[in-house]
Amino acid sequence: MTSRWGILALIMAAQTMANVGPLGIPSIAPLIREDLGLSMAQAGSFISAYYIGPSLMSLPAGWMADRWGVRPSMVGGQALIAIGLVAVSGSHAFTPLVVLMIIAGAGYGVLNPTTTKAGISWFPRRQRGTVTGLKQVGLPLGGAIGALAYTGAAAGISAANEAEPLTPAASTIAIKAFWTLRRAFSLPTSITGSSRAFETFDAAR
Repeated sequence: MTSRWGILALIMAAQTMANVGPLGIPSIAPLIREDLGLSMAQAGSFISAYYIGPSLMSLPAGWMADRWGVRPSMVGGQALIAIGLVAVSGSHAFTPLVVLMIIAGAGYGVLNPTTTKAGISWFPRRQRGTVTGLKQVGLPLGGAIGALAYTGAAAGISAANEAEPLTPAASTIAIKAFWTLRRAFSLPTSITGSSRAFETFDAAR
């Protein structure tokens, strides 16, 4: 039987890698502002635009995870984050930056409820709060890793292009790890029904 804690480690890795790029970018905002000639308001706006995506996508993403399952939803979320931020790294105008950050945020909006579903699908009720809390550690941890990596790279790379080597690498690692391990860690695609269905699933585990 697959280890639940192995599943949790995979979920935490996906959650952490998803936040390396988006939450690392604010650490180099002054450099991006200088390179692209943005005003203070524009610099703040394009970073804040990222959070529009999760606000719009979290509820639909929960439905998607229930309807299509954990695997496609998690990989789709990672892919949206990667696509959005890779495009950000090549953008040199304010409006495209805002649009692309919203797209990247939408990816996180898909990923976050999906990782939560994966966690509660694999653990009994008495452990689900702890598991969800551990999963959410990936958010600040990813931000801390991103900030350290981005500021460390700033010495030798133009700030506007720092997302290029780091963000796609982070998202690609998460996607590849998930698909490589999908046979060993067969995440349940969906669980439907009431709490009674959860109890049946728990008993089966």
